[in-house]
Amino acid sequence: MPLNSTTPFQAPAALPFATLFVQEAVLSHQITVRQLIHQLQTVDPDLPAYFAINSDWPHAHYVGRIVEVPSPNGAVYLAENGQEGVLPPAVRTELGWADV
Repeated sequence: MPLNSTTPFQAPAALPFATLFVQEAVLSHQITVRQLIHQLQTVDPDLPAYFAINSDWPHAHYVGRIVEVPSPNGAVYLAENGQEGVLPPAVRTELGWADV
């Protein structure tokens, strides 16, 4: 999966990190665990990780349990574990998501 660039910008003080780096990548609807690990290896490993789930109601969600279904057609599922708050405007803009 090619990464085109990394773009920094300041996040609002309401979230627990000061600078956010957005990775621009060409993504399909389905990625492999290997591709996800590759993307995550390019960011600071000590930063908190969140899900940005719904473009119409853009909030940051906590990452919960990780479940593997082992089989020839298996998959890995990353569970959502609650909501942090509204995504910062810069994140919504970078994702092309709605304002709230």
